[in-house]
Amino acid sequence: MRPILKALIPQVTEAKRRDWVAQCVQWKQEDPFSYDPSPAGAIMPQYVVEQVYQASRGEAIVCTDVGQNQMWSAQYFRHSRPRHFLSSGGLGTMGYGVPAAIGAQFGRPDALCVCITGDGGFQMNAQELVVAVEHRLPVKIVILNNGYLGNVRQWQDMFYNHTYSAVVLTQTNRPANEKIPPKPADAPYLPDFVMLANAHGMNAKRVVRPEDVRPALDAAFASPEPWVLEFIVDPLANVMPMIPPGGTVDETIRKY
Repeated sequence: MRPILKALIPQVTEAKRRDWVAQCVQWKQEDPFSYDPSPAGAIMPQYVVEQVYQASRGEAIVCTDVGQNQMWSAQYFRHSRPRHFLSSGGLGTMGYGVPAAIGAQFGRPDALCVCITGDGGFQMNAQELVVAVEHRLPVKIVILNNGYLGNVRQWQDMFYNHTYSAVVLTQTNRPANEKIPPKPADAPYLPDFVMLANAHGMNAKRVVRPEDVRPALDAAFASPEPWVLEFIVDPLANVMPMIPPGGTVDETIRKY
């Protein structure tokens, strides 16, 4: 193997694509990512990611789970540092986020390590919270709780006439074959992630109002202890743009 790799090295040359990179930069400036505020005044998940970026001054090591949280983290956290965005990519490994963040914190005990996850992915490996507590790792877990497996719910809305199957994660968020408004902020959410985090010995807080997002992040990020922050977000927020199943780039859906 070693002789083969040595023979390949001279064949590899650096590609110069300055014009293409410049074109991409221009497109980003002309048409940046954007989202509409919630019609019910709920927290938008994109806003939470933006506030994670601002509260961390862009220096956090971000570990994502899988689903909408993963894509919003890529879109709205302005990544500029190498090896600061850990994600399972297209493998779709739900449950990756929490242990990845714990591992990152072990590797970089001096860094702010933030896991951005959804209520579905978080439940896959929530028991690993005890590892962070046992080793006193100051990892921060940010849960975007929309009461659904959001990515699948989005597809079922857009391509299956709002016919839901196996995506509703709370008893109080039963869907109908039509768009539904967000639940009231004081409505019960199950499971109780704050209670779950406390049971593992971890600090936790539920946030239901947009104006409380940044103060909660600031307090958790300043703490030397591990934290779980659960943000109750608009349950019908979608990731845009997206390419439809079997579609091509020129068929990109920009708004739904």
